[in-house]
Formats: sequence, structure tokens, C-alpha cells
Amino acid sequence: MNIQAKINEEIGGCIERVSYVNDENSYCILQLKICGQKSLITAVGNIPCPTPGEELLLKGNWVNHPRFGRQFSFQEYQSISPSTLKGIERYLGSGLIRGIGPVTAKSLVATFGRKTLDIIEETPERLLEISGMGPKKLSMITEAWDIQKEIRQIMLFLQSNGLPPSLALKIYQKYGQDAIDVVKKNPYCLALELKGVGFKTADKIALQLGYPLDSPHRAMAAILYFLEEKCARDGHTFIQRLSLEKEITSELDISQANLEIAFLSLKESKHIVIEDDIICRHAYPEPLKQPLKECRGNVYLSRLFRAEKNTADRIKKLVSASLQSSFIKPAEALEHIYKEMRITLADKQVEAVEASLKQKTLVITGGPGTGKTTLVRAIVLIMNKMNRVVKLAAPTGRASQRLSQAAGKKAVTIHRLLEYSFANGGFQRNRYNPVKCDCLIIDEASMMDISLMASLLNAMPDSASLILVGDINQLPSVGPGSVLRDIIASNICRVIELDIIFRQAKKSLVVLNAHRINQGMFPVLPKDAEGLREFYFIEKEDDEGVVRIISELVTRRIPVRFHFHPVNDIQVLTPMHRGLTGSINLNSKLQSLLNNAKINIKHYGIKYGLNDKVMQIVNNYDADVFNGDIGRISNINLELGEITVKFSRRQVIYNINEIDQLQLAYAVSVHKSQGSEYPCIVMPILTKHFMLLQRNLLYTAITRAKKLVVLVGTKKAMSMAIKNNKMLKRNSMLIYRLNEDIAK
Repeated sequence: MNIQAKINEEIGGCIERVSYVNDENSYCILQLKICGQKSLITAVGNIPCPTPGEELLLKGNWVNHPRFGRQFSFQEYQSISPSTLKGIERYLGSGLIRGIGPVTAKSLVATFGRKTLDIIEETPERLLEISGMGPKKLSMITEAWDIQKEIRQIMLFLQSNGLPPSLALKIYQKYGQDAIDVVKKNPYCLALELKGVGFKTADKIALQLGYPLDSPHRAMAAILYFLEEKCARDGHTFIQRLSLEKEITSELDISQANLEIAFLSLKESKHIVIEDDIICRHAYPEPLKQPLKECRGNVYLSRLFRAEKNTADRIKKLVSASLQSSFIKPAEALEHIYKEMRITLADKQVEAVEASLKQKTLVITGGPGTGKTTLVRAIVLIMNKMNRVVKLAAPTGRASQRLSQAAGKKAVTIHRLLEYSFANGGFQRNRYNPVKCDCLIIDEASMMDISLMASLLNAMPDSASLILVGDINQLPSVGPGSVLRDIIASNICRVIELDIIFRQAKKSLVVLNAHRINQGMFPVLPKDAEGLREFYFIEKEDDEGVVRIISELVTRRIPVRFHFHPVNDIQVLTPMHRGLTGSINLNSKLQSLLNNAKINIKHYGIKYGLNDKVMQIVNNYDADVFNGDIGRISNINLELGEITVKFSRRQVIYNINEIDQLQLAYAVSVHKSQGSEYPCIVMPILTKHFMLLQRNLLYTAITRAKKLVVLVGTKKAMSMAIKNNKMLKRNSMLIYRLNEDIAK
């Protein structure tokens, strides 16, 4: 951009239209109406939740954009209450204030005119003069008005300290009216307590407020932040202290002396656990080339240390406890299965049925088409025959639904099994109030992180048996640990691997190619003359071409040829969030093609329309919806600023501040698809995804499809993924702890 002669100008105008908002940094493109000018001007800069009708005082520069022409680029802004009747009506009717939609806004302005905003601020009880306004709605409006004022104050506070106002809403939601006081007292709490706020952002606020570089809060916050974001987020339960110190000092100006004090304080306050060097040596005999005195231990967040240790202790206790005696012999069990299910089990399945009668802890693993589903149904049948209470659960809602269908018995999410209560702060099922069962079967066990496994085992009665079912070749859990893989590697319990693909499954190219990819072989690609098949690869190198083909596949080609519904049956998976072939852009493109809804609500620049396909991206225990659940928007209430989403089991209402629990789901990341199955998946695969091109990612994506897979990209990228079988090793001591007695 070429900056023109006029610098640091000040202009005032009314927002006529919001053309674009980036939901992460609040960068927006606005069309402003300047008093006395007929044409609109374009203003670009950072404002969270810009609202049509809002009047702004902007400070910045006029610039010439090479493509879009003359714009006003602002660095500072001040919001001014709209003064025109049209501006007031648009401002209030935009959904900014919960309880006021377009209809109510029109009535307010018709009744109170230019005094409308003053009346809401100073004498809100007068709103009862409006037809249809009752005490409940009045209370809602005044509360929402006060919240907006608080958020604006936080915005000004952040702006005065040189930080993006996009943080304001997050900070207010966390700390409420005390937000500014909390931030002034200890700005480093933002990095530890607010998702998406990095240490460097909190550090910048602290330095602006005059915090010294050698502040003890700074060193402690740095340690905790690195443990949370650079250790746990990458799947590790711990990091070697020497490595942690090097990472912190290489990025931040923190002295070794201050780090020593911070480590000691955090250890004494039980925020972290530093495990001794001898344990380190047992776990890492090869990588530790430095002398033992330099190892300095493994550093854990306390919650992950407890989870790892408790998981090992509970599994060892389960394995060593006596199993409830079985009055049914294996031969009788197999005969009963044949009589009820009319099938003859394969040798490994027979082995698993027999083991389920004898073992306290059993792991069953295998790829698609190897009979895991049939086996679970058979084991449930035998347990029912013996009058044993069987509970079935899975990490996600969709996985538990599939388990219910497969086993012919109700299955629930693990969180529901353990009766999570937000009000009471945690799981209500524990060692003092265990789950009432004789046998617990967990499907998709590879998705379980160390914390969830610890909670599950803590709630299991000692007398019960545990059966873990999963595919260890899929992506590991999103959370820390590699629990299923570590349990198998420890040899502490019986493991049965189903490795025979059944005849019916062999007919599917989806199943066949999943196994070929898992074995490091290139998939079988059908020729055009072969008619309808289950697996296709369309070669395309450029991003724009890939997006165009995916759009055609989802909206027209697959529905016409295979009769799949473009929204209900077809799921686009992608390795990345960013870029043209990332989930953000693909969602925007597919939304415009599949559901250009007239009724919609905007949140941080993302449009959510009636009937849009959305995914829950965080666990909401109160509403009983969980990360990965997919639903459709069934209602939008602009007056209340609410949307209703219909999931498979229930309808959930979200207010305007809760919409960030959702994301559009026409396209989702492969990681988010874990535990789910779809009739058809479509996936881009390009060499620019090289950071994520791993065999287990491609394998996981393909095994999400029940009937059809279509890959779009280059054979080189697919070959890169298939050859890359180097799974990132996660720091975990679970194997050692499970064999601790042997090691000693």
C-alpha cells in the first residue's frame, strides 16, 4: 500500500455495512457513511463485533490498496452512540442487545425517537410503554445493555495498552465486572486461564502496565504456559526439565535464577510435579546422553501426573484382582452365540470371547472389516446370558450411537456414564460412588486421553472387568497421552489383534485400501470403465482447482451418481484449518452453495443460517453435547440473539455469547472426525499439507467412510502420507509405571 500525504487523520461516520470480520483478530472491512458525502468509504482496521448503525470516530491514514483502491486504515477507534433515527434503529436491531431485534428496535425508535438510547441507559423502566414489553424482557435488555457497556470499557482499557480489542469479550466472559482489576493485578492469569490468549500477549499487557521483567509471576506463568501449550497440547504428559528450561530461555528474557525460584514455588504450591532423575533414567535409557546429574527430572502439570499415576495403579489393581467366576464354559458360550446370531466366529474372535470370560482386563484391536463390531455384540450376548450387568460407552456421542447400534444395547458417552456435573464440579461417579456394572466395554478406546482414562478407572468397581476396543493405527487422542498404545506395549494384560478381513468386507475398496495404506501400500484405484466403485482419486494440483472439484462433487456429482444427500451423507474432511483447502474456506464455500439462508445471525464475522450444518467443538456438560457432535440449526431468534441446534438426541439453545462453541461443519478436520462414521467422505490431499501428511491421518480419514471415499489432489501427496509412518512420539511414563514393580 502507498500511504498518501495526509497522516493521522480523524474521520467520523456511521457503519452502513460490515463486509468482513476476522473472528480471531477482529480485523474488519467496513462501509462507512460520512456526513455530507453521497458515496460510502471503505475503512479497515480492528474492531470486535462492529455493528451496522454504530457511529465511529476513527484515527488513521488514507491508503491506496493495489486492488481495492482508496481506503481509510485506522489504528484507533472510538464508538459513539448513533444520532440519526435510522442509525439507532439499525444499531439496536442488529442483535447486539439480547432482547432487541428488528421489530422491537422499530417500536422503540417510533416511540422514543432520538432519546431511545438515553432512555435505555437512564430510565429503562420506560421501555414498558412499548407494546409486548414485559418485566422479563425488560430485565433481559437492561442486563445485555450493561454487559455491552462493560465490554466497551475493557476494549478501551486494552486499546490504551496497545492490544487488540478482540480480547475484550473473552476477558469479560471469564471475569465479569472485575475484569480490569483482575488484569491489572496479574495479567499473566490471561495466558493460563483463557483459551487462545498466549503468554506473549499477556506479557505485552504486563509490560505496558509496568510489570518488571524479573517478576516472579512472569517466570511462573511462563513455566505453566509452556507446560500447557507446548507440552500437553502436543500430546505429552511431561517434558524433561532441561528441555523446558532451554525452550523458555530461548524465547523469553528470563534468567536461570528466576526460573529456579519459579520451579520451587510451583512445586511447593502443587501446580507442578518434578519427578526424580532415577525415574527419568528408567524411562529414557537411550536419549539421555548427558550425565544423570544434568537430567534434572521430568516436569508435569500436577493434574497430568496424578492422571498417569492413578491410571497405572488402577490397571495394576484391576489385573491382579480376582475375576467373578463364570458358570458358562467357552464351548457353551460359542454354541449360544451361534444359536442367537447365526454366525460362526473366526479363530481370533473365539479367542476373544474365551478371554472375556477369564480376563479382568482385555484389549481388542483391529482395523475396519475385521469383526470388532460382531465380537462386541457376541460378548454382550454372553454377559447377558450370565446375568452380568454390562455397561457400554465411548468417548464421543457419535461413537456411542454406533456402539449402541452394533451391540444391540444402549451405549452412552463416557462423560454421561461418569455423570459429569458442571454445578458440582466434576464426575459424580468415582471410587466412593462407582459405576454399577460387572463388565465395562469401551469402544474407540484409542481416542481416550490420560485424564479421561484415569477418571474412568477411578469409577470402576474392583470386581468388574474392563474390555477396551479400538484401532491403534488411527490418530492418537487429542488430549495428552497415548493410553491404548501404552497399555498394549506394557504387556500387562491380554491383547487380541483381529487381523483377518472378512469376505464381505473384502468386497469394499474402502476397507481394502484402508488396510493397504496401513501396510504402507498405495491404494487400488478403479478405472472409469469399472462402473460404480467405493474409492476414487481425482488428480488436481492447484488449490483453486481442488476447491472447485470438491464443490462440484458435494453439490452435484456425488448426489446425482450415488444418491447421497449433500449435507446429511457427505462429509468433507481436511488435514488443515487454514488456506484455500482448509476447513474455514471450504465451509464458507460449501455454505454458500448448499444453504444460502435468508435468516442468519453473524458472530465474529461467521454467518450461521437456518438449516446450516454445525459441529460442537467443546464439551458442554450442562447441555449434554460434546466435542464432535454434529447438528443442524433449526431455529434463529434475532430478538433474543439465540440459535437452536438440533442434534441427534436433543435440541440445544445457544445465546449470542455461546455461539463460539460451534463451527460450520460442511468441512471438518480429520482430528475432529475421530469416532464418527459417514456414508461418504471427500478429502483434499496436497503436498502443501506436508506437515500433516502422515499415514495414520490418511488411514483415519478413510476409515471414517462407510460406503464411499473420494480423494482430490496429487499422487505425490498421497505417497508422502503413506510413506510417513513416523508417529510423533509422545512423552509418557505409563508403560514404565505399569511395569514399575518389574523395573525395580
